[in-house]
Amino acid sequence: MGMNKIIAVWCALFCATCFLSVNANQVQTVDNNKRSEQSMLSEIEIYVNGLKSLMASFSERTSRNNEKNKGHIYIKRASINGKTVVKINYESGELLSVSLSGRFLTITDRKKKKSRTYSILTTPLYSILAGKLDFKNFDYTLLENTPQRVTVQFFYEKQNFKLTFRKNKNKIDKLLFWNVSSDKGWAEITLDDKEYYENDLSKIPEEVFKKKD
Repeated sequence: MGMNKIIAVWCALFCATCFLSVNANQVQTVDNNKRSEQSMLSEIEIYVNGLKSLMASFSERTSRNNEKNKGHIYIKRASINGKTVVKINYESGELLSVSLSGRFLTITDRKKKKSRTYSILTTPLYSILAGKLDFKNFDYTLLENTPQRVTVQFFYEKQNFKLTFRKNKNKIDKLLFWNVSSDKGWAEITLDDKEYYENDLSKIPEEVFKKKD
């Protein structure tokens, strides 16, 4: 074999080795990304399902009007026959009260004094509020995952549901806001930093779950 052919063979082998190495690195990167995503999703499940109580003030923007609604949200889990109870009181803007007891969500318009009740058992909203979140049950995508925050989006029938969390030292430490959108409009609730308490039942007034809307 002539010297030129030997050089050509070695060049071909070198290029093939480089190509295989690049592809191996790409496969490794994809595997690492998948592991990172699964780890983050698992952390979100643990955080959401581990909340025993939450009290926070909030502001809400919706597609229905330009007015910013404000109020308080109270979540208390395993408090009444093992059920999660949730109360959302709007104190400015649209005067609504939203209550969850078990799988039934009731929305009351305090101005019109009218209520509607819905069963939300199979929805992402129920899983999140009741602390039974399992990503295996929903179509989802991880929209954002930075050292500062993470956002996950669920797809359910004609609805999109997004949750955004703040991170501290690359670990989830607070729910920042959620967004619900459908062909009928959208709503986004932002939780306030100044009045936000997790797993501290003393911050939830006893009368919140006693009084009727």
